[in-house]
Amino acid sequence: MSLRGDFDSHVDELADSIENGTLRTFHGCRTDDAGLYFREGLRVHDRSTLTAKLRTIIEENPELDFMRDRMEAAIQEVNNVTDEGRLYVVADDTALLRFAAHYLIYGSEWIVAVLGEPGRRILRNVGVPTLLEIDLPLSMAGSGVRRELASKMLKEWARFACNTPDWSAPIDFSICLRSDIPASCIVGHTHPIELPDPLQGRSLYRPDATTCAYCG
Repeated sequence: MSLRGDFDSHVDELADSIENGTLRTFHGCRTDDAGLYFREGLRVHDRSTLTAKLRTIIEENPELDFMRDRMEAAIQEVNNVTDEGRLYVVADDTALLRFAAHYLIYGSEWIVAVLGEPGRRILRNVGVPTLLEIDLPLSMAGSGVRRELASKMLKEWARFACNTPDWSAPIDFSICLRSDIPASCIVGHTHPIELPDPLQGRSLYRPDATTCAYCG
């Protein structure tokens, strides 16, 4: 196997060719009913929706009564709008589960930041750690994202061709989207039985529940 010519030109060609392709991707979350995503899809970060969810969590848990009067102040202290209108998925679940399992253990990173340490115990018991499987049309990703993915694919192909390994390295690659993912793209879900918690020194977290309402 060989590849001749300028590497960048091959990247551009591959990026164009995968535009109409589909990539199996993953998203970590915490929910008591994964069926919501199969019915409504996966939505971009919406601060007003998350604020309403945050308020509900505080109202339903007496341990968080102290947050009732300072919720707005805590939101201002976090003051992070980077993820507003964005949605992230990854091309390989290995790195997500190994290094970013807090999305499955606690749910929304923004809510974790607002509630702080006192809220973590509560969040660890709201819903079930969930890994969504998504067949993402690459046309939903920007041209720059497709080019970056094409570059990683070609480099891995070159490594495989030169070294003839008996395994393929996972592509640690995240994709930032600016639009909701339709329900038709959600193709599966699982509930991991243990996860390393990056917010607790990577100690193993084992959830009490490993099924949700959608599991039947």
